Amino acid sequence: APALARALAELLDEPKRAARLGEEALRRVRERFTLAGMIDGVRGVYEELVRPCAPGPDGGSPRRAEAAAGQSVRAGLYVHPDSDDD
Repeated sequence: APALARALAELLDEPKRAARLGEEALRRVRERFTLAGMIDGVRGVYEELVRPCAPGPDGGSPRRAEAAAGQSVRAGLYVHPDSDDD
């Protein structure tokens, strides 16, 4: 926190530098966070959700098992509740 306070104080003392950094940040946001990129990201989530899953340990649906037992399914694979992957 002290380092952040110092950096902010320096920017308050240098308004031209602060303005330049703000403009650069805005440019990066506009380049990296496009509508097309957001659509691709949401599409990827939906595709992940509808991808067939491997059966759970009882041979049933891992998503049904997850809902019943509070376990997780990641990337279409059953994840044991004691796994470090959660």
